[in-house]
Amino acid sequence: MRRSLPPLPWQPSSEPGGTAKVLNAWTGLARDAWATAGGITRGVVHPATAALATIGTARGLARFARQLGATPPISIQGAIGPHRAWAHSEASLDDVRAVRAAFGGTINDVVLAAVAGGYRDLLLTRGEDPNHAVVRSAVPVSTRHHDALGVPDNRVSTLFYDLPVRIPDPLERLRLVTTEMTDLKASHEAEAGEAIVTVADLLPPMVIGPVSRLVMRTLHRLPQRAANTIVTNVPGPQFPLFCLGRMMLEYRPFVPIIHGIRVSTAILSYDGRLFFGVTGDGATAPDVDVIARTTTKAIARLAERAHTAVDKPAPAVGPTRMVR
Repeated sequence: MRRSLPPLPWQPSSEPGGTAKVLNAWTGLARDAWATAGGITRGVVHPATAALATIGTARGLARFARQLGATPPISIQGAIGPHRAWAHSEASLDDVRAVRAAFGGTINDVVLAAVAGGYRDLLLTRGEDPNHAVVRSAVPVSTRHHDALGVPDNRVSTLFYDLPVRIPDPLERLRLVTTEMTDLKASHEAEAGEAIVTVADLLPPMVIGPVSRLVMRTLHRLPQRAANTIVTNVPGPQFPLFCLGRMMLEYRPFVPIIHGIRVSTAILSYDGRLFFGVTGDGATAPDVDVIARTTTKAIARLAERAHTAVDKPAPAVGPTRMVR
């Protein structure tokens, strides 16, 4: 039986005043500007490396811009209301690792292939043709480098990936996801997204609020059509967490939806398990349990095939004949 560790001493601090909040905001802006200036200095010292990085980022920006084109309309895309539907499921992280070991790819590739199966089943139950549907997902990815490990901030970019919902076989989907995600990661699209976020971080605090409100009002009137859904996979702690001496058994993720995206999926790993949380618009996507249920079934099917591939005996080799 696992026992909790002795609690660490902690004393809550009072909420900072208005002046302190303003100073903290401007201090963060100065820190971001200094970090950007440091990148320019490194570019001067190493011009060849900087030039290659700039060319790669430019190519990534061009591909990123092409991905912002509108997709054909499907039922999981459109305006949303005030109510939400939410479904959850779970799978063994050891099963996902076994699939990765048997068939290649990454844990995220296995998860994306399984989630694609969930969206395929959702379309089928709604009477839509997955062979002609485009389910383009925004996939957040970490851009944290080794020199930023332990720094308490967010370093995330976004890739746009068309989930292969047209493929019924989970293993074939996995192989395609592995190939396409490898190509997508090499396309510098993540670096392009990181550059956009870096520029946004340099905006003065008094600009961010009005711009954010303008964007939200625009999305209410003209929902975006570049992506149909969001699939985010966050690695969690692979050890038990405790609160007041009680062990946390499950870690249920939730990711919100925005105007234009009626369904989103969050995946979180914790203590040897993968937990899926699927959020849907209450009026137009109350059936998100189809995605949660099918996703874990796809992982189970892949795990069975992985164990079969590992346990399958090698073909017998007959006696060798010498030919003179």
